[in-house]
Amino acid sequence: MAQSQIPPGYAVRYYETVGSTNDEAKSAARAGAVDGSVFWSGHQSAGRGTHGREWSMPPGNLAVSIVKRPRVPINFAAQGALVTAVALASALPELGVTSSRIRLKWPNDVLVDGAKISGILLEGEAEGPATRWLVVGTGLNLAHHPSDTRHPATNLAALGLQVPAETALAAYLAAFDLWWSRWRRYDFQVIGTAWAVRTLHKPGDVLRITQGQELQELIYQGLAPDGALVVRGPDGLEKHIVSGEIFT
Repeated sequence: MAQSQIPPGYAVRYYETVGSTNDEAKSAARAGAVDGSVFWSGHQSAGRGTHGREWSMPPGNLAVSIVKRPRVPINFAAQGALVTAVALASALPELGVTSSRIRLKWPNDVLVDGAKISGILLEGEAEGPATRWLVVGTGLNLAHHPSDTRHPATNLAALGLQVPAETALAAYLAAFDLWWSRWRRYDFQVIGTAWAVRTLHKPGDVLRITQGQELQELIYQGLAPDGALVVRGPDGLEKHIVSGEIFT
């Protein structure tokens, strides 16, 4: 891929096949890789998603992991997943997906017509109270999607869009650079607003949320300033959730 096709400040390394682009990026980050180092492949043999689940990535899709060194407090690092989700939602129209079909599901899923087309996995290390580095991992279903998942999934080809991996990568990196820069310049408010207008859920919706083995029915209120999910329980009390999975 030509360097002219990607934003300044990003250095791209391609693997024809790889165990996990996140693992490659983490090893590079620990060895001193600079902010903006990008590792991508069309085939992962040992990819994974959130909660350690296997992440199927046959040849033909896109796996991307970006090393970032934002130096934010560690409790704000998870905001990076929401930043990335907004970036993906902004990139998909450049690839032919109508904006109104795109929705975001907290904390890290991008949906088209209600089916998951992309997921996000953040991993990192702290240095004292601050983030030493983050690896922002993203998988985008270009030509395939798994059929045995807990939630419906789809891919661009199934939507009638034949998109080369290089084209998808360039669109994603451009959007990622824009929204990450906005996050770092303007704090989280601009991201929270952009995420809220794209979210699958509206205030007042009843959500079935799992945290560990516990399943709860809670009423969605919105996002907290730190990116946590704000819900109200049967007792009427408001609570903030920083980790969990939503079932509608």
